[in-house]
Order: sequence, then C-alpha cells, then structure tokens
Amino acid sequence: MDAGHLTLTFSETVRTNTLNVGAIRIQSTLDLANGVSHVLTTSSSSSVNGPIIVVQLSIADSNELKRILGLARSQASTFVSITNACIRDMGGLQVVAIGSSNALQIGTYIPDSTRPVLTEFDLDMDAETMTLVFDETVSAASLDVRKISLATASSTAAYTLLAGSTSSADGTRIVVNLAKNDVYAIKLLPSIATSVSNTVILAADSMILDMATTANGVASTLLGVTTLTADHTAPNLVSFDVNMDSGRITLHFDEPIHVSSFDVLSLTAQKSSNGADGNNVVLEGAADVGATDGLQVDVVLTTLTLDRIKFNSVMYVSTITSYLSVRSTFAVDMAGNSIAPILSTAALRASSYQVDVTSPTLVQYELNMNIGELTLTFSETISEVSFTVTEVQLQSASYVAAADIGSFAYTLTGGAVSFSALSTVVTVQLTLLDMNILKQREIGRSAVASWLVFTSSTVQDKSGDRVVALVNGQNAQMAAVYTPDTTRPVVNSLSLSMNTGVLTLSFSETVRVSTLQTAQLTLQSTATGGQSVTFTSSTVSTANNGPVVSVNIGAPDLNTVKQLRQLCRGASSSFLSFTAGMINDMLAMRSRLFL
Repeated sequence: MDAGHLTLTFSETVRTNTLNVGAIRIQSTLDLANGVSHVLTTSSSSSVNGPIIVVQLSIADSNELKRILGLARSQASTFVSITNACIRDMGGLQVVAIGSSNALQIGTYIPDSTRPVLTEFDLDMDAETMTLVFDETVSAASLDVRKISLATASSTAAYTLLAGSTSSADGTRIVVNLAKNDVYAIKLLPSIATSVSNTVILAADSMILDMATTANGVASTLLGVTTLTADHTAPNLVSFDVNMDSGRITLHFDEPIHVSSFDVLSLTAQKSSNGADGNNVVLEGAADVGATDGLQVDVVLTTLTLDRIKFNSVMYVSTITSYLSVRSTFAVDMAGNSIAPILSTAALRASSYQVDVTSPTLVQYELNMNIGELTLTFSETISEVSFTVTEVQLQSASYVAAADIGSFAYTLTGGAVSFSALSTVVTVQLTLLDMNILKQREIGRSAVASWLVFTSSTVQDKSGDRVVALVNGQNAQMAAVYTPDTTRPVVNSLSLSMNTGVLTLSFSETVRVSTLQTAQLTLQSTATGGQSVTFTSSTVSTANNGPVVSVNIGAPDLNTVKQLRQLCRGASSSFLSFTAGMINDMLAMRSRLFL
C-alpha cells in the first residue's frame, strides 16, 4: 500500500496485454458476504509476460482502497478474488477464477507509511469555507483545525483558527466549515485573505491523518491559495439597543463593519414599523461612532437629534415605539459590500430600551495598568457615599460566556477611592491583590482586552437615581484611554528551605512563570559576593503565573551549596543575585537587576 503495487503470481507465464483489472476484486474477508470490497477500475501493469504480474494501482483505486474502512489495512483484511476474464496464458486460455466467497489472502502486505501531502487549498470567504485537497485519502475525523493558520505570503501577519468543523466524508477533498468567530477575526485583518497574493495556508505537522492503520500525518506545509472567493454578501443590521438616558444606540451586525464608512444620515428613527404615522426622525450625524471595526458599534447621538426625538413624545419612549430603518449607504463591511437596506415600511424594532430618567451614565473609563489606577467619568455628579467598587467587573472581551467568567473576567474586591472636585470622576487605586489577579487572567493586557461591566448598584446620582448598568455582551465598554504596564517587576522578598531545597521568590507583581531562567540565579554568602553557587540543575515548581514563584533546587546545586561551609548556614549567609533577564512580567518587562 505504500508503493501502490499489487503483485499477482500465477502458476505459469501469462500475457500481460490480456490483463483486465476490472476482473480483480480486493476484499476484506475470505467470504465477501462478511466484508467490504473494491473492484479495480483504472489500475494497469507494465510487467513483461511471465508468471508474476505487478499491478500499479491508480490514484483512484488506491484512494478508494484507503477510503473504505476495514479494507486492505493489514494482511488479515486483504484478500483477492478474480473472474476468469482477469488474464490469459500464452496459449489464450483464461485464468482459473478465484471466487469472492473463497478469496485468496495476500501473502505479503506492506502498509502505507508515506505522509499525505496538501496539494491545493481554496478559500471562500462568502460561503465561509476552506477546501483542502490532498494527494491521497485522509481521515476527515482526524482534522485538527487548530493547526491551520492563514497568513500573508511573507508571513508578516497570520491568524490561527480556533475552531471549525467538517462534514466531508473521508477522501482527498475536505471542506472545512469555518467558525463564525474565526471568520470575524480574519475579516478584521485587512492584510490577510483579501486576494490570492496575500493568502497562504500554514498547516502544522499532523494537521490531518491518512487512513493507514498506523496513521501518517500530513507534513508541515506552506501553500498559496489556488482560488479565493471574496465575501460578496451584504452585511445586515440584526438588532439594536436604545439608551435614551445616554443618547446611545448600540448596533449589532452579522459580520464586522468598517466604522470609518458610517453615514449616520442614512439612519431614520421611527415610531412604528411602517413609518406611516409620520413620527420619523433622520439621525443628523453622531457625536461618536467609536474607532474599532467589529460586530458591535455604539452610536452616540448628537444633542440636536436627541432633542428632536424627545420632542416627539410618542416615539422612542419604549421598545415598541423604537424602530430603525437603514439605507444601503449607511455602512460597508470589511470587503466593501454595502449594508442590506431596512425599508421604512418594514423597520427593525429595538431589542432593548433604556428609558431617559436622567440617571447617571459612564461617559468613559481609563485603565492605567502601570500604576494600577481605574478612572471612571460619569455624565453627572454622583453621590460619593453610594459608590461601591465591588460592583465593578473588568473583562478581556465585550462578551464573556458564563462558563468563562472565572478565566476572562474579574470583579474588584476593593481599592482606595477618590473623587474629583465636582464628583464626576471617580479614581480607584486598585489593590495589589486585584492587580495581580487581573494580570494572571491577562485582563488589561491591551486596550482591546480591557472591557468594563457593572451593575446599576455601582453608584447613584445626587437624586438617588441608579447608574445605567454596563451588561456583559450588550453594552460593555472598552477602555477609552489605556496605559500599559511598563514597570519592571521587583523581588520583594525570598525564602530558602535547605531542608526541602525550595527557593521561593515574592515579586512586586504577577510574573510569567514560563520565562524564569534558573541559570541566572546565584546564591551567595554575603551581599557583595563571598562563596556562591549559580544554579545549573534547578527547575521551577510553580505552575501558574502569579507574584510568588518557587524553584526546586536540583540535587547537584543543593549538594554544592551544602559543600560550601560559609554559604546558606542561616539567613545572614543566604543572599540571592540575578541578572535583569531572570524573569518577565505579563507584558514581557524583565525583572530588575538584583545583587
């Protein structure tokens, strides 16, 4: 099966040019009634006349044999039956048939040990599929889409798939159904998958396996796309939320939208679905539409538009009086397709509505991960005594599923709170505990990983009106101003147990454990030097990122320390030095030099 040869040995010389491969059946059992089989179709032989004929299996026959489960996987599952039309001897006599009910078992079986090769791939951004073509039959069930990346030809930008599936049968052509989130992410990368020239697949080793009993994985492959079908489907506005208190309309699309293409004049607020009652207001621009392309975009209405809507007392006073019609000139998706219009005679109704009761709203928030400071700016003066920091939650995305809250979201436990002169700005000095857990969960690693939600119990205005809640997956806010952590971690303290051989380092902030270089650690007998041992065999025992890291001192290192009579005989003879590159924090800031 590796070379694709079927060798037939006859009792006498036979004539090769009389070979009829259609009379040869490969079957999985002695009796075909109990197994599966394949009759050869396009295979051939170039053997000379003689008692041994080598049949070169065609690609079609070879792939079919590999596709049929349980067939030709070993000597025990490989039998041959032939009809008397298979071949003739030199005198023209037909071969004696071998019936399918009592087939001949293969004498020697050589398994397939050749790795499959990805020969072609096509990408359809409209159908959201990727088609992979291989040089032999592969197992569809073995596909691991997480080993597939799309990149530019120079690999300066790349995206690795996180999910996806296939409903293809085993074969040489596998169609991958791309996951929606992967499609969104790819569309948000304008340098990838927009043309044949910037679309390359990076298939990691064993991205898919062939059908051999001992399966062979596809080798790592870098291959340019053969056919790229661009997205030509119009995007849709699928829902919107109205907040009349903040003057904000949150739009939700079925694919990422170019925010820079927005023409808010193409939106009309309506009191009814058909607009026949005349209670309609064209949105005359927007105060802000954000700067981030995506599925969710917040439109902050101008004061003039808000006044006109509020003046009309019968529209936008509830969900059932809040409709929106859209012209095709409103926006385009990442491929330049104009949005599908929503006619004024069939306007879209709001999914949620926030009544205008002059409750305070969060205008924006700032996150400074360098000094651990969270700054909240509200739309009006708030009651200082009502502010409850433990109602505030930071998360790494606009929507975090309930099952993932413990990994990608965090509710603050406290902090020192101060207020501006007019009490419109609240500053929270985050606790060290909160900062370390945020860094452990990589919340606030960047602006796009800094989202805020809170309940209506967070704060009240002077009249006792509760703040408008920011809800996970509906109207979470990304940091308007973001300052990254640029402070290098510092070792605050250390402890050493010569009994267990464990060195424990306590840092000023969460560090990335995997970056610890134990070979840069040196124990020494005095602050300035003395007897010393630099680790050569020690390992990190701490599994999770955090402010405390333990090092198991290897037996050779520990024995060397014990051999030096002046070293580590007590706290006064136990000092640690290391270089600045000993460990990094969560943003790759190296630790400070410590001597």
